[in-house]
Amino acid sequence: MEIKMERVTNIRWLWKRLRPGTGAYAGATVCTGLASGAAMADPLVLAWALDRAVVGRDALAPLWGAGFLLLGAVIRQGLSVAATVWGQRATKRFGLRLRREMVRKAGDLGAEFHDRQPAGETQFHVERDAEQLAEGVYRGLIQVVALGSGVGAAAWAVAHYDPRLLWMAGPMNLALWALKRYWGPRLERDGRAVQELAGAASNGLQEHLASLPVVRGMPGKRGRERMVWRVAAEQVRAEAARRRTELWFGTESGLVMTAGMSGMVAVAGPQLASGEMTAGAFLGVYLCLGQLLAPALARGEFLTRRAQVRTVLARVRGLLEDLVRPEEGGWNKPPV
Repeated sequence: MEIKMERVTNIRWLWKRLRPGTGAYAGATVCTGLASGAAMADPLVLAWALDRAVVGRDALAPLWGAGFLLLGAVIRQGLSVAATVWGQRATKRFGLRLRREMVRKAGDLGAEFHDRQPAGETQFHVERDAEQLAEGVYRGLIQVVALGSGVGAAAWAVAHYDPRLLWMAGPMNLALWALKRYWGPRLERDGRAVQELAGAASNGLQEHLASLPVVRGMPGKRGRERMVWRVAAEQVRAEAARRRTELWFGTESGLVMTAGMSGMVAVAGPQLASGEMTAGAFLGVYLCLGQLLAPALARGEFLTRRAQVRTVLARVRGLLEDLVRPEEGGWNKPPV
């Protein structure tokens, strides 16, 4: 219950600040959805060209198919460019507004906080957290829209050829969901650790370099250097752990997907041999069926991004909602 309330609070907090850029976000999501959905036209074009060439003995069919594929690629590229332009505009404006709000709030905090809070850490949060939060929110939104439109178009294409094959996606998605349940907490934990250590490592290095004119030649200089590199080494180990977790999740997901696609070949093969399914239809179904698994396969990346956004969002809210406690000298997560 507490986690759900935190999610609702975070969504409301973000929506309040994203609302001025609604038009730009809407343009980016619409263009992304159209481009992702249009990509599913390629298997249909290939299926048509193959059947016309093999069954209909139409020598011009491959040329027409190539022309349609080229036209579709041009349209998708145009939509992708438009989505990127809209997305960059929305992201940069949101990040700039957020950074300005954070700088203004930092100026309102008392001297006691700034005495205890290292200037390098404050600078790191204002510069990097605002940019990462804006980019993370946009990437997550685009990923959801692209996957949704792609899955919808792929499901329609598979049903167009043989609705029974849609059931093949069920067991595969169930197996991928089970993998997500197992690896999901680890992905979130590793992503959060990397995010937190990145701030600590940047702050430590910045403070050490700023203090060199003062501590040069003093006995404690080597100890400060060892402390800086110890934190940096912890960050490297955390990033390596995250990569290993992502590698295991990706490998197991790939094996599940391969097994499912092999099952589809086993089911559709007899229909292809008996003539109930043409070679073009078989190719189209094979290409589209993989798209039906895209949401489950992208789950690991989505969980990593969500963990990063949550960590950054907690720090940003901790400052903007005046929940930074000077006696602790840190950026605290706002209560829910």
